[in-house]
Amino acid sequence: MATFLGFRPHQLAYTNGERAFYASSKGVRRGFCAKCGTPMSYESDRFPDEVHIYLSTLDDPERYLPEFHVFFSERISWFDVVDELPRHRHTSFDPA
Repeated sequence: MATFLGFRPHQLAYTNGERAFYASSKGVRRGFCAKCGTPMSYESDRFPDEVHIYLSTLDDPERYLPEFHVFFSERISWFDVVDELPRHRHTSFDPA
């Protein structure tokens, strides 16, 4: 399971170098640390004004609370998320 946060590009600052990118599929760029290879971000032509950052890469991840679940249809059957947050089959534009 991965936790992402969506930001507008102008809201982000990278404090230790720049990201390198890998085109993982058509219209998708995955950012990673050019020094160590740590995955950092997901960007898609489908959401051109958003950068999705892995929560684990932030200095203070506890600061951000989840608002909904996406790709809920792809969850692992034995992993139970116990909360009352909205669940979306795929993206936040596609309710479960």
